[in-house]
Amino acid sequence: MNCSELIALLSSFPPQARVILDGYEGGFNDATKLDLVNIKANANPDVDYYGSHLIDDKGPTVEAAVWIHGVNAHGDSLSVQDLEQLKENGIW
Repeated sequence: MNCSELIALLSSFPPQARVILDGYEGGFNDATKLDLVNIKANANPDVDYYGSHLIDDKGPTVEAAVWIHGVNAHGDSLSVQDLEQLKENGIW
C-alpha cells in the first residue's frame, strides 16, 4: 500500500477516530487493510505484550479506532473479555 492508497482509505473513516497499528517487538510490515473497531483505550496493564489498547465489542460505548493491519502480523489480538477471563483464571 502506498501513501495515496492509504489516504484514500482513511478518508472513508471518521476523521476524529484514533489510528491503531499491530505491533510487537521490532521490525516493519507493509500495511494491508484497514478496519473500524471498538477499543477500550489503555486497558492492558502489561503493555509489553499485545499493546495498551484492547478490542471491546461488548462493553458500553467505548472508542472507535481505525486499525491498520500489516502483512505477516502475528495474528494475536487481546480483547477486554479475554483479559477478564485470564484474570478470573489467575493467569494475568
